[in-house]
Amino acid sequence: MSKLDLSRLTETEQIELLNLLEIEVKTSRYCPHEPTDRQRLFLDLPHTEAFYGGAAGGGKSDALLMAALQYADVPGYSALILRRTFADLSKPGALMDRAHEWLRGSGARWNEQKKQWRFPSGAVLAFGYLDNETDVYQFQSAEYQFCAFDELTQFTERQYTYLFSRLRRLSGSDVPLRMRSASNPGGIGAAWVQERFIPDDWTPDQGRKVRAIDKAGRAFVPAKLQDNPHLDRQSYETSLAELDEVTRAQLLEGDWQIRPRGNIYKAWSDGPNGHHVITLSQFEKVFGQQAIPSHWFGACGQDWGFDPDPCATIWNFVASANSPLPGAIFTPRILTCRAEIPDAVADKINAIEAEEGWASRIQYRVMSHEASSQCETYRVKCGLSFQKWKPDQIGGIAQMQHILRITDLDQPHPFKPWLDGRPNYYVVVPDDQIVNPKGDEGLALLREEFAAYKYVEQRVTDMRGANRIVPFDFFNHFMDAQRGIAARWFAEVRPLSADESFEQSLPAGVRRETVTKLEGDQRDFAELARQREVDKRKKENRENTWSNVIVEANDNPWSLIE
Repeated sequence: MSKLDLSRLTETEQIELLNLLEIEVKTSRYCPHEPTDRQRLFLDLPHTEAFYGGAAGGGKSDALLMAALQYADVPGYSALILRRTFADLSKPGALMDRAHEWLRGSGARWNEQKKQWRFPSGAVLAFGYLDNETDVYQFQSAEYQFCAFDELTQFTERQYTYLFSRLRRLSGSDVPLRMRSASNPGGIGAAWVQERFIPDDWTPDQGRKVRAIDKAGRAFVPAKLQDNPHLDRQSYETSLAELDEVTRAQLLEGDWQIRPRGNIYKAWSDGPNGHHVITLSQFEKVFGQQAIPSHWFGACGQDWGFDPDPCATIWNFVASANSPLPGAIFTPRILTCRAEIPDAVADKINAIEAEEGWASRIQYRVMSHEASSQCETYRVKCGLSFQKWKPDQIGGIAQMQHILRITDLDQPHPFKPWLDGRPNYYVVVPDDQIVNPKGDEGLALLREEFAAYKYVEQRVTDMRGANRIVPFDFFNHFMDAQRGIAARWFAEVRPLSADESFEQSLPAGVRRETVTKLEGDQRDFAELARQREVDKRKKENRENTWSNVIVEANDNPWSLIE
């Protein structure tokens, strides 16, 4: 009998045809209900690696448990389901609790100490957690044919990829090796999960069709709330309506593009219509070249890390006084290293600076204070003299807020003339990295951290009112490296004097710095226009001052006599 060729049909048509022909996906007798169409698609995927992700309530966790039980009748079969913490694993309604509902009275036996079910066939379904990075080593000698991560975005990428080393094929068996996972958008691992499974142009509307999407040989099955007939949709949607806009879009629509917005650098804006990220072509139009000009001076900052936290290195350059944007800060490169010794990181720093011609122009190098031995290795073995910086909780933040703010709103953006106003800080990326940036080439991690950097409340003591507001101590590696440069190398942020504040309030065309650059009649006309504007502003200030005195006098008539 010839093999049925479904390759020309859509995924939905394939499922409909299979249903008509009553070709059943392999399910387990231990599953108490029939899978939905999306769950059926997920269970039948031939991929080694597959991800069921999207809206909350879409039946993702059930699908993982179904997949784990598919081969429970095969002797020697071993499956593992993981959550990030034991508390997550043991919650009422979570997968371990759900497995008890499904398997109680089935002939399978539960071992409380080992947290595993053993089936009459001898197959095993185990549950575990990876609270810390080192917890992966508790599975170092284990062998599984199935590994599943529930709520994958709560894990680190290293925890996930390490478990691939535990997949082992049974001798003489056709049981496939499978790595399966499920999650809603959001969470500490959302960025790497999205990079691994979700297409760059993905929108929630594309998930309305029942289909599996392939990305680099990995399968992604979108989850939708309406696919789960076992859930009271109306009450669940009512509950989700109480959430903030971002979380609601993530859980209700399965939106992977939307991100929580940080509250430290509120002025930051990215993308084609953002103020702070520009392309090399836009840089070239203003400065006549795509490379950082050879007479600009720079600084290099680093937040040391090894694994899983990265070692984050960033370069800033300041535009010279004779440039079109004197004093503006430009960030053209970053370097992200993981699990690399100081010598290797230093070699990469030296290679980048040699390639770009920066080595002799770096005025200041700074790195995190706790990296004393790394700092000494850089200096002695690699010729890189970094200063150690022990930041306080807000060091460098005021300086960054100052240069990120948008000024000159009555003037066009110097690189994007369709925008109004300009900042004093720019990230420069290749033209093809302005949207959907990838890796260090697109300065991706730096840009993500700028958008997400936030304050949180930190407990100091158990006493009420003894908390303090500090930057979130996660996903902040490039922010700390950038803060180190800003705190010591940028000019200190000082309040404007009364004269400076008055000058800044004038239209750009009549400010002193503009008028003094003009010559002849143009300068004479500009001087007259400036004087009229100055007189107008001073008159308004006098009237405002007198009106304030009248208000005070109405409150206290004796104030005018005094």
